Amino acid sequence: METDIKKIKLLLSSSKNREDGLELLKVSGYRNAASLASKYLDDGDSFVRQLAIECISERGGKRYGEQVANKLYDNEELVRIAAIEYLVENKVRKCDEISKLLKDDSDLVRAYSGWALGMFHYVRALEEIKNIFKNEKDDLARSGLAEGLFYLTKDESYFQTLLDLFHTNYGEERNFIMNSLTGVAISSPKHKEIVRNEFLNLLNKGNLFEGEKDSIVKNLEELD
Repeated sequence: METDIKKIKLLLSSSKNREDGLELLKVSGYRNAASLASKYLDDGDSFVRQLAIECISERGGKRYGEQVANKLYDNEELVRIAAIEYLVENKVRKCDEISKLLKDDSDLVRAYSGWALGMFHYVRALEEIKNIFKNEKDDLARSGLAEGLFYLTKDESYFQTLLDLFHTNYGEERNFIMNSLTGVAISSPKHKEIVRNEFLNLLNKGNLFEGEKDSIVKNLEELD
């Protein structure tokens, strides 16, 4: 282990190898992994910042909530998304801060914000999410917002929205919407068979985009 951590620290000391160092740190048995990763939350490379958050999430839990929450305002969308995911996965309630991202310039950030507020059952944001959803044009953003609204209201219309989006999108966009449907099905057993059949029908049709088969199989496994 001592040799491993020396190698990891050597990689982290070089800006060219820092990504590799953080990837190794995530799967290492080093007990201070999260503390070490936290030193790179303000790195000049956005991917390094994203990896640092992911490492902290896996190895540090709630202890770094305040530091990671500051990354909600990062200038890179994938870092903001990583911060949102960390907060949800570690049950760090920063709902007021997440609510500000409902109007983010990034479609994906808006999607993740709606999802996160639903996961936290943050009813204070319900009307705002409804209003934003009503005017939202981007399908990925609508997917995340609809998922969050379903968690908050159990309104069948939001489940139907996800099905409609699933039927009218393709490739990476459909994979994203598939994840939303899986989340809804896990939270609401009565929808599980409907969602499973939708995925199986798509799988049996064939003619899938690259990576779609793996995504379908992964989501089906999550439903079992």
